[in-house]
Parts: sequence; structure tokens; C-alpha cells
Amino acid sequence: MAVAKITQALKPSQVIAKINEIIDGFNNKVVNKTNLTISTTAWAASSEKSGYSFKANLTVSGIATADQAYLKFSDSDVAGMNFCVGAIAANAIAIYAKTKPTTTITIPLVRITKGG
Repeated sequence: MAVAKITQALKPSQVIAKINEIIDGFNNKVVNKTNLTISTTAWAASSEKSGYSFKANLTVSGIATADQAYLKFSDSDVAGMNFCVGAIAANAIAIYAKTKPTTTITIPLVRITKGG
């Protein structure tokens, strides 16, 4: 992000508003990751989430616990209602499955809002 040089005299309230605008832009930066995959070998038995017997961590480079994420699953995965999204950790999002997937799962879009 480029920071513009302020060349005019501003009132203190205008300076504060400009600083808040820059901070908001930084804190709410949106990052999109596409076509992230979970291999069949990543799934392990889990009892952490009621109704979901398996867990895998989706590797998402750069995501942090303070971030929020929106995951768009494929239409066929949504129709099967097999998955549930769990907690965000450093560089990973927990994904739960009712039944263990027998093929690699591709998540077409993960939209991350940095800093929540």
C-alpha cells in the first residue's frame, strides 16, 4: 500500500480521520486463495465436532488466528453436506467431515479478511 504525502495543512481531526482510514484499509485487507486442496491422507479420526468423524487441516499460507475466512466449497461438496469449517490457526483452517473423503477435496475459494 502506498502512502500519499500530505501536502496541505489539515486540521487535527482530519489527520486522525486519514490515519484511521489507512489503518482500516490495512486491517480489513482481503486476500483470496483459490483451488486449495486436502488430500485423502490428511484426514484423521476426530471426536472434536459432534456429527463429524474426521478432521483435516487445510493449509492456507498467511492466515492467522485473528483473521476471518469464507470458504466456498464446490457445488458437489455442498450438495453432499459432508463438511464443516472449524477454527483458524496459523497457516491452517480445520475442516471436519462426516465421512472420510475418498478423493482429494478442492476448495475453489478461500476469502480471508485480515485482522477480522
